[in-house]
Parts: sequence; structure tokens; C-alpha cells
Amino acid sequence: MITVMSRRTEARRLTDEQIQQLRKDPNVKLVRHNRISFTYEFRMKMYERWATNPSVTAIRQFLSDEGYNPQMLGCELVKSINQNFKCHGKPINGRRKSISAYSRRNTADEISKLLATGKFVRCGNGIAFSQPFAHELFNAYPEQSIEEGIRKAGIDPVIVGYQRMYQLERSFNGESSASAGLRNHTVYSDETIVRYSGHPYVRKITHKQLVFTDNFYAKAVSVCFLKINDILCLFEINPDDLSISKRTSLYYRIYNYKDHECRSADYTAEFKKLPESAEEQAVRIQLNIMKALEEHLCDEMKDFREQILPSLSCRGRKFVCQAVNTWHHRHPDRTITELLEAAGIPRTSFYTILRDKNYGKAKQLKEKQEKKDFQDILKTYEYGGFKKGSRQIYMDMPDVTGKHMGLGHIRRLMKKFGLSSGIRTVKNHDRKSLKDKVKPNLLKRQFKLNGPGEVTLSDVTYLTIAKSDSDQKGIRAYASAAKDPATNRLIDLSVSLSNDLNLVEQSVTAAGECAHPGSIFHTDQGVLYLTPYLQDKIKALGLRQSMSKRGNCWDNAPQESFFGHFKDEVDFSDCKTIEELQNLCDRYKDYYNNHRRQWNLNRMTPAEFENWLNSLNDEDYEAYHQKRIREYEAMKVKAAQEAVRRATTLGV
Repeated sequence: MITVMSRRTEARRLTDEQIQQLRKDPNVKLVRHNRISFTYEFRMKMYERWATNPSVTAIRQFLSDEGYNPQMLGCELVKSINQNFKCHGKPINGRRKSISAYSRRNTADEISKLLATGKFVRCGNGIAFSQPFAHELFNAYPEQSIEEGIRKAGIDPVIVGYQRMYQLERSFNGESSASAGLRNHTVYSDETIVRYSGHPYVRKITHKQLVFTDNFYAKAVSVCFLKINDILCLFEINPDDLSISKRTSLYYRIYNYKDHECRSADYTAEFKKLPESAEEQAVRIQLNIMKALEEHLCDEMKDFREQILPSLSCRGRKFVCQAVNTWHHRHPDRTITELLEAAGIPRTSFYTILRDKNYGKAKQLKEKQEKKDFQDILKTYEYGGFKKGSRQIYMDMPDVTGKHMGLGHIRRLMKKFGLSSGIRTVKNHDRKSLKDKVKPNLLKRQFKLNGPGEVTLSDVTYLTIAKSDSDQKGIRAYASAAKDPATNRLIDLSVSLSNDLNLVEQSVTAAGECAHPGSIFHTDQGVLYLTPYLQDKIKALGLRQSMSKRGNCWDNAPQESFFGHFKDEVDFSDCKTIEELQNLCDRYKDYYNNHRRQWNLNRMTPAEFENWLNSLNDEDYEAYHQKRIREYEAMKVKAAQEAVRRATTLGV
């Protein structure tokens, strides 16, 4: 059965439209012009929110979060709900059946059961908590709720009554002077009077009255973080000698004591009046307070070291070090080592943080430096007017900016600031099939085993120029290149609108002019290189023709690599005519040979590397040649392994 909580809203009457709207709400059980009832489940949710902050504001906020307009419901309803929770505690599900929302009277059988537990005593026409049981509940409060303590004692809280428990809780909190069914003995025995008559912090004690001195509150306020029982023990007072109401009111006065600073000036004068028998006790109490403060400080510093300090930012750590340094100057009796140990800060870190003016600004300084470094990278990238990869930037930067950066640093900043060079890593190229007149492969990938002018590589590729928004296809052009693999020097780079013998013949002629007699002219098995006219031309120039294996681009890898880099680095799509394209290629040829450094040439340009190679004596050249031979043998082993892998996996 779902019970409802009814509250009259006399200050505000609901309209017919509001009533119709509320009747559709599943949380509303009954609604009239001047009356509204909520379901038990909804009231329980409201009470749980209210218990965290017992106030009208909490109820109003809860209703707003649930989608209700508190102004529409009226302030009288909100105040009525708050008063009901405050007076009667947790809502019940029923209309005065088991536990009434209002005052509840126990039956004779219930009273007998409660008295039989020994936890309750007779009090007028009803019952009250016994003094020992009340002390037991008070000592465990607030870590243990009163309801839980009663349940642990084997008593049903429903029989005790939630109103009685709520009043007892208010008494524990010092909010109410009502006994809440608690018999408080305020009569002090003769033994108690004798025990505290000479107490240095007790001003007056009689059978019905116990008065503490002002200095008691002045001292106790420094340890108000403790429970009242622990505070009394520090002052060598037995908590059981005081009633619960006396202890709660005492703690309330200690916690809200405001005049301890001005009253503490009377401390010396008051203690001069103490008898000698009380002096020793006063000293012990003072030592107890000091010990409690020290333990509390140690606990707080431990929490600071373990929980707060590790999560602090650099700025927070510097603030802590500055605070410790200030504390040390104000309290020279404590050494800096003791303070640092308490704070959990290493001594070396302490002085380093204090001296470093930029401590805590590492992130900002790093960002500023990275932006400055990126400007140098960008300047190097734009040098020469052609695209560059990270390695090219690494090699050119000392000449362009006079600075040096690590390759990894360059790559990281290029990625961070979105600078993409567009330089390819690996690309596959389609090749034409071969038909006839194939020459043997005389080179056999020995690109670096020959000297300058002993081998020439050549190939043809296509280029697309004169692209526009209306004509995306553009104009197809062709480029023929000749390259010396020993130095990577570009011998020729010619372009034409036709892929014919005239284009290839220019590269063959240029190779014949630069190469030594009997040198190798190596190409792939392209159709133009298979024509009798071109083969005769090559022979007439004193060159030996060599061709790659069919469909194997690795046999002419340096030349294929050049075209790949050329297309990545040169934007030729804007060229409108073949003359503009040829001028652009001539500029790139000069840049490639004289300005573009290469990683595999000891970071030198092809022209610099050729001069360096020609300047070697016989001994140095032999050492260089042996190094190239070892690289070639390693390449053959790797190629053989790759061939086996491809054969066993069918190239997959």
C-alpha cells in the first residue's frame, strides 16, 4: 500500500490547469486546489536529499531538480515538508499503523520488551534511554548512527520510535535541550565534588552545578577537532561524570568560543592563585594538550604528504616551499630539516625550487621554444622553393638557419604543427611489359661499386601540366632523366609533349658526353630502349647497354627513386607550356646537384660528394670501396631471403 503525505497549502491555491498537470505525474498521489500528496517513494528520495543539508533550500532544490516549480506549489508546502522531516524524521509507509508520522505511544507489551533489554528505564508514564546505553550510543556517534546502534543491541528501531531517536540525535548534536526519552542525572556525588574541587580548570562544583573556568574554554578550543569525551580526558575529567546534555552543551560552547584570545591574558594571573597540589595537574593537562596537538599535526602532515603533495602542480609545490621557508624565518626554533621532513619535501628539491624563478613554467617555456624551433623548420622547408622531407630539413638547417636540431625533434614538431612535406616513403609504379631485344643486366644492382662516370641510369616518366578547375586532366608531358648512381648527380632532365626517341636521345647524348668510354648505360626494358636506332646510338657513343629484369624496379632503383622524389618535391601542375616545364626542370636540376643534401651521401650534395670522392687517395678510396662491397653483399643476402619468402607465399 502506498501512503501519501498531505500538506495544506493555504497560502497558494492551485488552478484547474495545474491540477490536471499534476494528476498526470506518477509521483503525485492526490492533488486538490489546496492539498497535494506525494507517494512514499518520492518522499524517501526527498528525505535522503534533505538529510545531507536539513533546510528549506534543500527541499526547494530537490523539487526543482525533479522538474517541479516550487513557486507553483507554494512556500507553505515546502516549509511544511521541512518541519515534518525535522520533527518526525524518516517518512513512513502507512497512515499511523506501525509508526505514526506524529507522536507515538508504546503499548504495554512494547514497554515490557524494552525494559527487559536493560537498555531503557521508567520515566514518568513512559520510558527513557538508560544512562549507560545513552553513553554507549553517544560514544559511537556520529560514526555509528543511533538507529544502527539500537539495531546492534538487538532492539527493533520501529518499537523504539523514530521520533524518540531523532530527538536523541538532536540532543547529541546540542540542538535541543529536550531529553528525548533520556534520563539525565545532574546530581554530582560527594566523591565527584571532592575529586574536582582542586581541579585547576573547575571554578565551582556543587551537587547540582559544575562550572569551568574561562581558561578551560580558551585551552579546549585549540583541540576542538576532538570529540568532547576525548577533550575531557585531556583535562583529566571523567566523561561519565557528566550527563550527555551537559557534554553536548559544553562542546557547543567550546566550538563557538570566540573570546579565548582576549581572555587568555588572564591565564598567568589565574594560575598564580592555584594551590601547589593543583600545579602538577595543570602541567600534566598542558602536556596532554600539547601531545594531542602534535599527534593531530602529524596526522594532518601525513595526509598532506600522501594525498595532497603528490597531486600538486609545480606552481603548488613552489607555494608550499615558499610557505615552509617563511615559517622557518618566523620560527627559528624549528630547523629547516624538521620542517621539510614533516612536509615530505626533499632538501635538494626545496632549494632548487626556491632558486628557480621559472619553476612551474616549464610547459609555457617549452611551448614558446617549440614555436620558435618550428619557425626555423619552416624557413628551412621553404628554402630553394621545393618540398623537403624531415631528413632534408635536418641536413639543410645548419646552412639555412645556422642551427641544428635532432631528426626526431624535427619530425615531432612537423607532426604537431601540421607541416606535411608530402615526400613519399614507398610507391609502386606500373611498368610496361617487355617484348623483344632485351639486353643483359650488366649492372646487377652494383650502383655504388663503380666510380663517377662509369655508370649511367636512365628512365622516362610522365608529368601532367596545365591543370585547371575546368580541365582537371590537363596536358600529358614526359620527362627523361639520366643519373650517375655513384654520386647521385643528375646528368640530364629533359621534357617533351611526346614520348618519342627524340626525348630519350637527349638523355643518351648527355650520358655519352659525361661518361667514360666503355661505361654502362642502364635502363629498364622500355619500348624506346628496345628500338634498334637507340641501341645503335648507345653503341656509337662507346657505351654498353644494360637492362633491368622484366618487372623488377629494384634493378634501376636509384633512377626510380629520383622520379619519385621529383614528383613529390616539384609542383609542375601550374606550368602552362612545355617551355615553362623545361625551365622548372633546369632549376630543379641545379638545386638537386648543388643544394639538395642527401642522407646516403654523408649529408652532402651530389656535387660535394663527387668532389670528395675524387679527392680520396688510393688507400682511402679502397676503404670506401670495401665498405660499399660489404653493403652490396648484405643487400644480396636480404634480396635472397626476400625471394624465398615471396616464392613460398606466392608474393602475398
